[in-house]
Amino acid sequence: MNRALRTLGTAARGLGDRSRARAHVAGGKQLFTGVRFQFGLGKRSPAVRLTANLRCRRTFTARCLTGADTLRHRRALGRNYGVESGAPDTSWTPFLLSDIGEGIAEVEIVRWLVSEGDRVRPFDPLVEVQSDKAAVEITSRYEGVVRRIPNRSGEIVRVGQPLCYIEESARVSAAANADAPHAPTGKASAAAASTAAVGGNTRAATPMPPKPLTTPAVRHWAARMHVDLSQVPPSGPHGRILKEDVLRYVEQREQQESLAATATPPPPGDGAGRRSSPIPGATPPASLSGAWLRIPQQRDFPVLSEIVHQEPIRGLRRAMVKSMTAAAAVPHLGYGEEVLVDKLVALREQLTPQVTAAYQLKLTFMPFFLKATSLALSAFPILNASLDHPTEPTTIHYHKDHNISVAMDTPHGLIVPNVKSVQERTVVELAAELARLQSLARAGKLGENDLGGGTFALSNIGSIGGIYTAPVIMVPQVAIGAIGRIRRLPRYVDEEGGGDAAAEVRPERLVPRHVLTVTFAADHRIIDGATIANFCTLWKRFVQSPAQMLLELK
Repeated sequence: MNRALRTLGTAARGLGDRSRARAHVAGGKQLFTGVRFQFGLGKRSPAVRLTANLRCRRTFTARCLTGADTLRHRRALGRNYGVESGAPDTSWTPFLLSDIGEGIAEVEIVRWLVSEGDRVRPFDPLVEVQSDKAAVEITSRYEGVVRRIPNRSGEIVRVGQPLCYIEESARVSAAANADAPHAPTGKASAAAASTAAVGGNTRAATPMPPKPLTTPAVRHWAARMHVDLSQVPPSGPHGRILKEDVLRYVEQREQQESLAATATPPPPGDGAGRRSSPIPGATPPASLSGAWLRIPQQRDFPVLSEIVHQEPIRGLRRAMVKSMTAAAAVPHLGYGEEVLVDKLVALREQLTPQVTAAYQLKLTFMPFFLKATSLALSAFPILNASLDHPTEPTTIHYHKDHNISVAMDTPHGLIVPNVKSVQERTVVELAAELARLQSLARAGKLGENDLGGGTFALSNIGSIGGIYTAPVIMVPQVAIGAIGRIRRLPRYVDEEGGGDAAAEVRPERLVPRHVLTVTFAADHRIIDGATIANFCTLWKRFVQSPAQMLLELK
């Protein structure tokens, strides 16, 4: 008995968890007590007790050896035992998710670039994650073999939690020697054979069905959807059931139920095609199932279970939920103005060929808008500030640099990087920086330095086609602007009249002008209406007369 216990404990310790080994040994002792009770070792004659004791020891030894072989088999399967119970090998090094940016507490796993069993070296890409602000590739800091990946694509990992477990190279060779399976001894084989010989005197234990391999989150989801996981075909590695498998199973089940309901014959009518109502207390015909009674309920009263499609809120949408929830607590003060930009349009047309030839850049209106915003912020620094707390602020933080965030429409969604130190850049430098940010945004490669640290926001909704919008402040910033599309509209202008200008009224005529609409929103808790109106008036003057910006440049 002691040898069998030692064999069981050695196999359990091979999994790298001493506490589990002790638990297996304690379980073996409890098993011995149970086997003694099974054979009825009590107050009997000495001859009967001797025979029963022999059978008890043989049965217990065989069960211990079977358990040891099972543990060795689990250890031989890539050392992946413990995924379900969450107990990795203590010799593996956990690769923790470090802080990848300001204010980021969790990330979503987009896709894994390695698999369990792959060998990695330092700076090899491991996984691509999506934070609230950007998609980031995380590289390895160790050299070794990836032993366990506890989180799959689409799952959320918080900062400080392990992304994966890596067995470093110094331990791989030692682990390979320890992983060699041990063949059972001749005495153990004989004991197993003798157990099979006396097995007819004992009741054969009914094997329990294996528990489906999946995560606790999927089990909880399946319980809410009333799904038996044993009926779900797995598609994950090692027969693991994924969340997509459960959703696919539910969709197929609902399709089968809907087909069964439509295939049921309709209830008898009154000859005019109208369905007769069932008589209270009457029993439906035996040839009809109870599905026809549920058809009007499903048609007239749709229930929440009849969902066409579901998807979790992840990535940029998740960031939008957090940002807009914080902005909902801010009282917005809106102010709009109409700006005539004929001179700006003419200046851009004049400079575009020169900028394209000299710098290979596309000159848009946005660099001029950024420069005008920076000059206006210099006159009203409270708009280039932030608050220490989104809901209960006590301090206003004024910023030196004008880091203006610019909203960009990309295939991945709306991303808002910012141009650093606009007050120190020329129009050409701003055009080059915007082109760089736009290229990285389309590829989904914006870094945290490009996304964080904004002090003011500017949205060029006119690049898509809108003429007016009510912008929402990006907390903790205190102001934002939105620029509409430039349109050619008729406007009245004054004409120079002859004679005494004071005595006669100057005639007016209708001429086509280039017009855009700009809207600013400010945090009304610290910014009043006069401040935002004066700021907008100064911004309008710079845009309507670009030459005036030369007087303010340093």
